[in-house]
Amino acid sequence: MADPTTDPQQPVPASYAQELAVFAGELRQLRITCGNPSLREVEKAAPKARPLSASAVSEALAGKRLPRLDFLIALVQTLLMLEDGHPVSRDDARVKQFRTRWQELERSRVDARLMPVPRPRLVPDATEPRRTDPDEEHAPRQPDPLSPMPDPTLGTYSANRILKAHSDEVLSVAFSPDGHLLATAGNDGTVRLWNPATGQPARKPLIGHNGIVRSVAFSPDGHLLAATAGNTGVRLWDPATGQAVGQPLICHIGPVWSVAFSPDGHLLATAGSEGTRLWDPVTGHAHGQPLNGHTGPVWSAAFSPDGHLLATTSHDLTVRLWDAVTGQPHGQPLNGHTHPVWSAAFSPHGHLLATAGSEGTRLWDPVTGQPVSEPLNGHTGPVYAVAFSPDGHLLATAGSDGTVRVWDPATGQPVGEALTGHTGGVRSVAFSPDARLLATAGDDHTVRLWRRETGAVPEPGALIQGTEGSAVSEDFASLQKERDGLVLQVARLHAAAELTQDRIEALVSSLYTRLPSYGLPLIGHIGTVFSVAFSPDGRLLATAGNDCTVRLWDPATGRPHSQPLTGHTNSVWSVAFSPDNRLLATAGADCTVRLWDPATGQPIREPLTGHSGTVFSVAFSPDNRLLAAAVGDGTVWLWDPVTGQPTREPLSGHYGGVASLAFSPDGRLLATAGADGAEGTVRLWNPATGRPHGQPLSRHIGGVWSVAFSPDGRLLATAGADGTVWLCDPATGQPIREPLTGHSGGAPSVAFSPDNRLLAVASRDGTAAFASDGRALTTTDGDVRVRLWDPVTGHPHGKALIGHSNSVRSVVFSPDNRLLATASMDGTARLWPLATLLPDPSVATTL
Repeated sequence: MADPTTDPQQPVPASYAQELAVFAGELRQLRITCGNPSLREVEKAAPKARPLSASAVSEALAGKRLPRLDFLIALVQTLLMLEDGHPVSRDDARVKQFRTRWQELERSRVDARLMPVPRPRLVPDATEPRRTDPDEEHAPRQPDPLSPMPDPTLGTYSANRILKAHSDEVLSVAFSPDGHLLATAGNDGTVRLWNPATGQPARKPLIGHNGIVRSVAFSPDGHLLAATAGNTGVRLWDPATGQAVGQPLICHIGPVWSVAFSPDGHLLATAGSEGTRLWDPVTGHAHGQPLNGHTGPVWSAAFSPDGHLLATTSHDLTVRLWDAVTGQPHGQPLNGHTHPVWSAAFSPHGHLLATAGSEGTRLWDPVTGQPVSEPLNGHTGPVYAVAFSPDGHLLATAGSDGTVRVWDPATGQPVGEALTGHTGGVRSVAFSPDARLLATAGDDHTVRLWRRETGAVPEPGALIQGTEGSAVSEDFASLQKERDGLVLQVARLHAAAELTQDRIEALVSSLYTRLPSYGLPLIGHIGTVFSVAFSPDGRLLATAGNDCTVRLWDPATGRPHSQPLTGHTNSVWSVAFSPDNRLLATAGADCTVRLWDPATGQPIREPLTGHSGTVFSVAFSPDNRLLAAAVGDGTVWLWDPVTGQPTREPLSGHYGGVASLAFSPDGRLLATAGADGAEGTVRLWNPATGRPHGQPLSRHIGGVWSVAFSPDGRLLATAGADGTVWLCDPATGQPIREPLTGHSGGAPSVAFSPDNRLLAVASRDGTAAFASDGRALTTTDGDVRVRLWDPVTGHPHGKALIGHSNSVRSVVFSPDNRLLATASMDGTARLWPLATLLPDPSVATTL
C-alpha cells in the first residue's frame, strides 16, 4: 500500500515545521475531543476503502510529516464517527475545516520545499555526541505528545477481578493487541488465555512447555503468542485456536527469561542466561549473531516503537541499547542502577525508556542515554516490572512488596495510592490497549485486574447511613471517586473484606432501593456501550459494545442472563429483538449482521454479509418479515430473517452513511437517517416496493443520528448533531412544532414510550432527556446531573438524576413502560425506574 503521507525525505523550512506542529496539535486536540480513542481503535474503525494504520496515524498526530489529503479526511471522519456514534460526511463543517487547513499547509510546503531543515531522529549517527549538559541531565521530561495530561484522578485504578487458575507463582501477563485476550504464564508450566471482559477462561490451558513459563508476548497482529519453554526454548502458539505453531525454538543454553516481538512482527527477541538473540518468528531461523555485551544473565528485552532499538537489562547492573537491524551496540551501556535490572519498557512514542531494578525505577532518554529524572522511589523492595499506558501518560511498576504503583512519567510523581491486594510479590504488569484495565501477576498464584476510574460521582456515603452499619458507610464516604458509583464501591469492599457474591448483590439491591435516583449500572462491557434494546416481553435487555460483544441482562435484577455473545470481530453498534421474541439481530463495524436465539445465546445461521461498510443500525418490521440494516456506505439493506437472503437490491438515496432506521408501527413506512452533507436528511421508503415515499426531510444542520416513530404512528422524531429534536407528521413530512433544543453536543438517540406520552432523548453531554408532550424536558448541569424541566414555565421538574459519566449513546423504554434503559461511553448501561423520575402524579400513576 502506498505511503499515506508526503515524501518523508522532503526538507521543510522552520516556519513550515512550526505550522505543521500547530496542525498536528489541532489533530491531537480533535482526537481528545472525540474521546481520545487508542490508535488501534482508530485503525479498526477506519473505512475499508481508506485504511488507517496505527503507525501512520501516530505519525500524523505527532506532526512528523503532512499526511495526504485523502488520509487526513478519512482520519478526521473516523475520529468524528467514533465520537458521534454515526458516520460523518466529507461535507461536514468539521471535515471541511481540516481540509482547508491542509490546503494552506500544502501550499506552504511546496513554496518553501527548497529550504532544508533537518528533522530530529530517534537514532542519531554513531558520531553524534551525547548530551552531557549537567543542567539538562535531570530536567523534567515532557510527556508523549499525542494528548495533554489527564486529570490525575483519571489515572487511578481500583480492584476489578481476581483470576484464579494457576497452581503456582504467576510470572507474566500480556494483553492481545485488540484487548480481547489476556495471556498469563507461570511456574506451573502453563499459559492461560482469558477474556478480560468477563474474567473467564477463553479456552483450555496451553501446555507442553517442559518447565516454567517465564514470559509471554503477543505478536503485533495478534496472530501469534510467544511463550518461553522450560530452560532452553520458546514455543509459538495460535491464540485463536490454542494450537502450537511449528516446533519449539531451542535458542539458549540456559533459561529464557524474556520474549518480545518487534513492532512490525518480523523479529522475535529472546533474553537468556547467556545473552540475547533475534529470530524470524515465521521460519524459526536466527537473525544475525547473538547480542553479546552483558556480563550476567539478561532478564528483559524490549523494542522501541519504531523498531530501530532493542533495550536489554541484566544482572550486571546495566541497561544496553542495540541497533535491532544490525545487532550492534548503540552507544555505551546505561549506568545508574546499583542492583540487578529486571525489566525495561519504551514509552509508546519512544521518548522515554523505563527500567526497573532492585533499588527502584529509572527513566532515560533513549536517544542520549541520559537519565531524565531522579529515580522513582516508592516500593519497599525490588521493582520487578514496568509498563507504559498506551498514551504514555502513565507508568505502572510492580514490586516484591506486593504492590503496584502508577506514576506520571512527566513529573515522576505517583498517581493515586498504591494498588494492594496481592499477598506476595508482583512479577508482571500490563495495560490493556485502551488503558481501561491493568493486569498484574503475583507470587500468590493469582492474576488481578484493575479498572481505571474515569470520574467522580456525588457523595453517596452521606446518603446510606445505616444501610450496612457505620463502618460500611464511612468506607463508602471515603470512596466517592469510583466512576460507577455504588456498585464499584461495593466491589472494592468485596476485594478488601472477601464478601460473597450473594452478599454483594444483596447490598447493591438494598442501596438501589434506597437510592432510586441512581440508574442501576450494568457493568461488564469494556469500552463504549453503543446500543440497548428490550425484548418484546420485557424479560431481557440486550446491550452492544465496543468490546465486540453483545450482552443479555435480566432487567428485573440487573444480573447477566448468560455469557456474552461473541462472534463479531469489531465493535457492535446495534441490537434489535424481533417482534415475536425469537430472534436477536446485531450489527457492527465488521460489516455483518448476525442473528441469535436470545433464549440460548446461540447463533441462528452464518452472518449476513455483503455490506461494504459498518452496519450502524438494524430493525425488524412489525410483521417479522423484514430486517433492515443501515450501512455506512449510504445504502439500506432489506433481509429476509428466515432465509438470510436479501429481499431486493439495497435502497440507495443517501450519499453519506446511514446512521439509523425505524419501521412505522403498521410496517408501511421505513424511515432512514443519514449524514448527507451540511444538512442531514431523513428519507421515507415503502419497504414493500423499495421506492421513496415523498421528499427527503431536511431540517437538521449536520448529520441526523436517530429516528423513531411514535407507537400510534402519528409522529416521527428525528435527532441530530445540531442538538435539536424535530417532531414531524410522517404523512406530510411537516414539523408539528418548533424543535426541542438544549441537548449540548448533539442528540444521538430518541425513543418514544409505549404509551405515547414520553420522548427520551440521549445527549452527548452525558444526559438523558425526557419530553412529555411538551410538558417535561430534561437538561444537564456541569457535573453530569440530569434534571427534569417544565419547558413552558422553565421550572425544574423533580430532583437531580445522577448517572452516566460520559456521553449517552442510546435510550429505550421497557415494553411495560416502567423502566428506561440508557447506554453510554462510560462503559455501562443503566436502568432507571420511571416512577422515580417523574414526580407528576398524572404521569407516574400510569407507569
